[in-house]
Amino acid sequence: MNVALALMLAVIGMISAFDLVLAVWLLDPSSSSFAAQEKNPIIVQLAKLTGDFSLVIPLKILGTMISLYVTYRIYIKDTKKGFAICCGVFLFQLLLLLYLSFGHLL
Repeated sequence: MNVALALMLAVIGMISAFDLVLAVWLLDPSSSSFAAQEKNPIIVQLAKLTGDFSLVIPLKILGTMISLYVTYRIYIKDTKKGFAICCGVFLFQLLLLLYLSFGHLL
């Protein structure tokens, strides 16, 4: 496997984990302001179903693992296409990290 691809996949996973940790640490799904604070409407709906993060956490982890696996499998079948897809996801995750880190300044 290409070292750059492996590093991008690892960083994608780490940023996803960081996003989840921040959500669990900083947000209270039972508060009235939760829907305004959380930008992802799917997360909001899942948290509303249970009143906590009991669905959000495993589904976020599963979704991340599936996306990393699918990206890797595409890379195995078609190296150029898989690398391009991984670069795109990596870029979006970097933008998410910037937003998570500095979004409060906007």
